[in-house]
Amino acid sequence: MAGSAGTSTPPRDIPVDERIRRALCLGAIFASGYNVLNTLSEKRMRQMSCAIRAKPDWVRKSQNAQTVETWKAEAKAQALTDLEADYVFAELDYYVSLHSSEVSIFLGAVDGVWCSDSLVDDKTAKALKDYAAILENVLDKNKYRHPNTGHRVLDLIDPSLYPLMYQRSSVLSEPIASPLASLDLKSFGLFPTTREEWSRAVNHSADSEVVDMRKRLYVADPGHHYASIIFRSETFCWLPTEFRIDDDGLATIESYINNLHPRKHAALYPVIASVFSKMVPMLEQVVTDLVHPRSPRVVAYSSKWYTSEGPEPTDTWSDDFDERYEQWKEERVFVPPQPEPFVAPDRPKAPYSLRGRRLQAMVKMSNIELTPENPERGIDDWHVEIMANERIIATGVYYYDVENIAGGNVEFREKMDEDVDRDEDDWRGIGLVYGINEEDGDEYDGVPLSQAIGSIEIMDQRCVVFPDIYQRKFPSLRLADSTKSGHCKTLVFYFVDPSTRIPSTEIVPPQQQSWWAESALATNPLSKLPCLVKKGILDKVDFPISLDKAKKDRMELLSERHEANKYASINNLKPADWETGFEAKLTAESLMPYKEYTGPIEQSDNDKRQHRLIRLPNNLVALCVQDTDAKEAAASLSVNVGSNANPVELQGLAHFLEHMLFLGTEKYPQEGEYNAYLAKHSGRSNAYTSFTETNYYFSVFNGALENALDRFSQFFISPLLNADCVDRELNAVDSEHKGYLQSDSWRTHQLISMTSNPAHPYSGFNVGNIETLKGAAEKLGLDLREELVKFYQKYYSADIMRLVVVGNHSLDVLTEWVTSKFSDIASKGNTKPTFVGHPIGKPELGKLIHYKTVREMYLLKLQFSLPELKSVYRENPFTYFNTLLGHRGPGSIFSVLRKNGWATAIRASSTGMYYDGFGIYEINIDATPEGLENYEAIYDADLISKCLRYLNPNNYRLFIGAQEHNAVECKLEEKYYGIQYNIADLPSHL
Repeated sequence: MAGSAGTSTPPRDIPVDERIRRALCLGAIFASGYNVLNTLSEKRMRQMSCAIRAKPDWVRKSQNAQTVETWKAEAKAQALTDLEADYVFAELDYYVSLHSSEVSIFLGAVDGVWCSDSLVDDKTAKALKDYAAILENVLDKNKYRHPNTGHRVLDLIDPSLYPLMYQRSSVLSEPIASPLASLDLKSFGLFPTTREEWSRAVNHSADSEVVDMRKRLYVADPGHHYASIIFRSETFCWLPTEFRIDDDGLATIESYINNLHPRKHAALYPVIASVFSKMVPMLEQVVTDLVHPRSPRVVAYSSKWYTSEGPEPTDTWSDDFDERYEQWKEERVFVPPQPEPFVAPDRPKAPYSLRGRRLQAMVKMSNIELTPENPERGIDDWHVEIMANERIIATGVYYYDVENIAGGNVEFREKMDEDVDRDEDDWRGIGLVYGINEEDGDEYDGVPLSQAIGSIEIMDQRCVVFPDIYQRKFPSLRLADSTKSGHCKTLVFYFVDPSTRIPSTEIVPPQQQSWWAESALATNPLSKLPCLVKKGILDKVDFPISLDKAKKDRMELLSERHEANKYASINNLKPADWETGFEAKLTAESLMPYKEYTGPIEQSDNDKRQHRLIRLPNNLVALCVQDTDAKEAAASLSVNVGSNANPVELQGLAHFLEHMLFLGTEKYPQEGEYNAYLAKHSGRSNAYTSFTETNYYFSVFNGALENALDRFSQFFISPLLNADCVDRELNAVDSEHKGYLQSDSWRTHQLISMTSNPAHPYSGFNVGNIETLKGAAEKLGLDLREELVKFYQKYYSADIMRLVVVGNHSLDVLTEWVTSKFSDIASKGNTKPTFVGHPIGKPELGKLIHYKTVREMYLLKLQFSLPELKSVYRENPFTYFNTLLGHRGPGSIFSVLRKNGWATAIRASSTGMYYDGFGIYEINIDATPEGLENYEAIYDADLISKCLRYLNPNNYRLFIGAQEHNAVECKLEEKYYGIQYNIADLPSHL
């Protein structure tokens, strides 16, 4: 199996830090795009691929044709289809192309986890073992045994001892020059008491290379990191060390390692730096994978799950409809979702380089020690480095000494927070596609919220780097030979997100009282004091911190982390626990100006969401909605212009612009990039054009909202309206129009428009087609694309736009995103079209119109001309009329009609609540054939007229729709997009 070329897509001119922030704007633990529920097909493929990648030296073996044939036979035995097997082996070819023979690293048996079994040279490995023995050879009272492990775990370097404590630790105004220099400080510096002071301290000590980056970055301490409060410590933060990576990839330690004395253990510092150097290429691969998350191998569209021989029943009024519909559903033939042919991901073949910069990482060394008396270590709980203020992006583990240990596989699982695409209550399909039965479901739409993704075997000399998007569980270890002792010794690096910085040992002085005492008590005159007096002095010292106090602090820190992980595990990584309550402290520099409406927003007592209504400098009005229970985020922007602005000679131009707007912008010129981004993050988008507005909206996972908004806003700032797409989109509009010709509801709507006042824009053709757009433009000698640009430039003004953004982020975060991304939309004044008169005036009233329907139905529609309805928006008297006319109880209009056998339903509604200058009221009666024959009796027999007196019964039009009646020709039709999200309606109310 030869390695394929892989993808060679060159990185665009975007710094790696910016790429990381775009992909992981909330931190790795909150990342989205990695959380799609796997189909059974993908599970089979993933398991097969992982099984091969778990084999020793799998990359080399993959070049042997005979070995590959053996693997393919194994795949067939595992019931993989030909399409699935072909995909797996093509994907393995791609993974081989990413393998670096220079550093001997490879993709492990879990997606996104990189491994090496020969990364550390023998000399470095021996030096680490030898020095570990020195750390182990201390008095038992000075050993740090990890709590609740039965003395089986010995911590040699423990980041949980002497961590940063926000209300207690000190900070220096200048960085410490070197690890050794930390022992000779003349001052502890300042003791910050506010989060702002910690923020300034971090900024002051930062390298110049990251200062500009921080202008848009929320510094990762409790005051500036936006994460759920349970996953954010208000008290503790592990202290990272500063590592300088030179252009050759070699690391130098530039600040002390917390809990590793820089003078006593100076010889261990370069050894740790050497191992760190070798892990950097693995970290580069992990970061690159995080920035370019894989799309699902199998996309399961519910619309393609079944085929059926017979048509779907549509006669919903039939008595046996439900029974026949259920039978039709059960008789459908299931079509298992399968993968498309493998295509290399859009990921640079060469990973992003972290050379020539500084990295932060916490360091830990620990031993698991088993004896014949204590031969086994129990299994761990699910765990992730979850404290958001530490901004850990990945973890690197070097198993430098594993002896006489069996049963070691670290398991991984990932969160799953996606609504599954399925028909309502289609548990048959869910079971066949995902393997989930209805009885297995929980409160989250019946879908478990985590899924196992494989395991990595513990081996001597193995290095592993994995992203902090996974939970992991350390295995139950036991002695291979129960008569001998055994151990598993590790050196661990917790890598801080390279795109940010947190307080480190560069600016936080050592807090170990013993380190300080060695220097302070050795100077005159303290050095001459008796030992008991010296001890008495130390007992009175509150800072630096004694070991006994540090151990108590460690227990509090570990308890806090345990509770956070327990909460995440109990809730199965539910997104409401991971991604809600985001709080950002926004500075005046980062928050663009806006005006907030001070009046309260009226909302239901049951509505627990938080709202903020703002006006941007360009006069765009936006509503930010914080919904902590939101499973996904959404946005909707309404432009107060629709088909009412269509030029008479180019009917459908507003709708055509709606189509063209999505096809690239100056910032994101690639056609389809917007929808591809949404799809990658399980999102979707749509738009519609009505008489008075054009609405654009989308939904996406909360973690991807910021980048989605950035793409969305560009449609209203700098759309390309690409001329190359005109003909194709014209065909799409034309096909849309033709599709509506078989819709009775829209035939009726277009008939109403066509028979209204011809001088009023309401009489126009909303959708448009090739004839009314391209054909009309050619006849008039017009360039259709130029007319489209003119229409956009004339009407698309921020002054007539209304935006709604909903997400589980805080109002401050949503406000910052809205102001920063939508303030560049041009303000052109009030460009809303104006018109006078009523579409249904006296010439159009008092008429009886018969028309032909497509399907068998009998409809009486009474239409009334009303004045503008905006003035009665709050009173909404039509609620009363609708209830009165639609009532079905004894004595109601409907009861009389039904008793006579004339009707099966009656409905009433108002149209144009937000129209300028006019309104329309309608009464719709679903009639029987007998009712249609007696339509005059229905109206004249004192059944409805008493109610209609309040609506001026002489001022109406009557439409009768039936299949057998002569029809008014109607070839024009208005668009319809089906079920729309609630958010699409919100901007109209602003």
